[in-house]
Amino acid sequence: MKRQYILFLLCGLLCLLMAGQGGVASEEEGVADDKKNDLALKRQQMVREALLKAGIQDQRVLKAMATVPRHAFVANALLESAYENHPLSLCCGQTISQPFIVAYMIEMANLTPQSRVLEIGTGCGYNAAVLSRVCRRVYSLEIHQALHQQAKQTLSRLGYHNIELAFKDGVRGWPDVAPFDAILSTAASTFVPQSWQDQLKEGGCLIMPLEESDGEQYLWRFTKVPGDPPVFKKEKLLAVRFVPLLRDAKTEGDAQ
Repeated sequence: MKRQYILFLLCGLLCLLMAGQGGVASEEEGVADDKKNDLALKRQQMVREALLKAGIQDQRVLKAMATVPRHAFVANALLESAYENHPLSLCCGQTISQPFIVAYMIEMANLTPQSRVLEIGTGCGYNAAVLSRVCRRVYSLEIHQALHQQAKQTLSRLGYHNIELAFKDGVRGWPDVAPFDAILSTAASTFVPQSWQDQLKEGGCLIMPLEESDGEQYLWRFTKVPGDPPVFKKEKLLAVRFVPLLRDAKTEGDAQ
């Protein structure tokens, strides 16, 4: 517990240092009008070049990616890179996923406007913001307190009100508000937590990266097929690279 507390303090200090480099950009504050226009153009170019050409077809996902200001979720020092198609660094050793992966995971989840989604790994809150424009409600868990607080402030400032955040161990899921139409994990695991399987609705999709014994990671889609008991249809989607899924000592025994 003492070690975890020290890690949280270090993460918080790193976030403050990032803030010293210009803080987190706001769509409404701290960015000149001409820069906002330039960033908006880059966002539209990102949709055309990194998403449409790469095969993203869901119009609701494309609209969300064209609307949500990715630059508002990163440090000002990374402003010019906000709409490039690659991951960006956050504090606590975490990253914001590349735009294509964000769009691809959401498209693969087969969401409807009425879907309720659980996200494992809030990070800076960008993924949750995009999800919130595609489904009815997003529930997002983050194990790093500094990132949780940062995401909470950013999402509130930008007016995303159909997102509920919690500072919790994502391996346990969120049983109090389950079941979910979809679960998306932004961190790689070596197993599929039983809690996620249990909290997914029949017919729902779990999208997550799994790390194999050789260290390679692949994105998988698990569809919960109705039955007694339900079974999971497994689909290997594409090679990826995500940060590892973290869990506290109390969840180490959560079986696959």
